[in-house]
Amino acid sequence: QLPASCDRLSQRRFNKTQGLGVTFRWLGLSLLDAMAQDRTLVVGGRWRAFNFQGCEDLGLWCFLAPLTNCSVAGWSWPDIEAHDFAMPTVLTAPLPDAYQGQLWWSAVALGAVMRPSHRLQ
Repeated sequence: QLPASCDRLSQRRFNKTQGLGVTFRWLGLSLLDAMAQDRTLVVGGRWRAFNFQGCEDLGLWCFLAPLTNCSVAGWSWPDIEAHDFAMPTVLTAPLPDAYQGQLWWSAVALGAVMRPSHRLQ
């Protein structure tokens, strides 16, 4: 998620209000899907249900660390809308020789997604 070059991106966005668990699961599966395609996940949108005082319209990103050092100059909205908040189907581990299994990889992805923001420290 911290590549030297940001030329291979997997663009997703928050568009619908979902429960917190579903949102974290979606982020984790989106990260696994990007890894399986050797891409870097970038997520548009903020999930504004988390715009509490002091968050300045950052939404969920007020509480979670950024997923990547990459940003997007131009979002591919027509392509993204075709997959809006669809749960990625990740049935295989994203890396070769990854014998730990899908559940282990899901836990690793959730750990990467749920790193606390520097604002919480």
